[in-house]
Amino acid sequence: ILTTGVLLNAYFETDPLKEIYYNALILIEIYAIVLSRLRFIYGLLCAVLILAGFQIAYFFEPERNIHFYFAHMFLYVCGAGLSVTISWFLEKLFRQQFMLNQALKLSGFSLMSLVAVDSLTQIANRQSFDVGIKKEWQRAMRHRYPLSLLFIDIDYFKEFNDALGHMEGDELL
Repeated sequence: ILTTGVLLNAYFETDPLKEIYYNALILIEIYAIVLSRLRFIYGLLCAVLILAGFQIAYFFEPERNIHFYFAHMFLYVCGAGLSVTISWFLEKLFRQQFMLNQALKLSGFSLMSLVAVDSLTQIANRQSFDVGIKKEWQRAMRHRYPLSLLFIDIDYFKEFNDALGHMEGDELL
């Protein structure tokens, strides 16, 4: 609709600088294709339709100027090529993101589960403790239950590690 309005305005305008309206087609095209995130095929269709509109408007132009025509066609084709190329890259990027998200969902892993567990012991880490203790504290307060907490310290673990090595220390943990 906007393209048609610009073309009609350019056709009926009597101002000698009416070529500026044709230049607006390039901006409309970039907006329509890139900024509105059209899919590649729709961006290509939009570029072809704007090109057809330009051709029709130029055909009915009372004072045809061949230099004007080729200059604007060159600018338009460059803008169309750039816009459609950017549209293709954006669509490719969005598809890759979608496929990675789907693969992550199917694998059953989430980032939170990876950072919540110690990789060596496979025991919940401090972050999991903080989240869990807050949740359990709220539950204990809500149901008026007592809450118990048990801390375990391994005495002389450093000496054990130094004497037998880190592999044995990891095994012990």
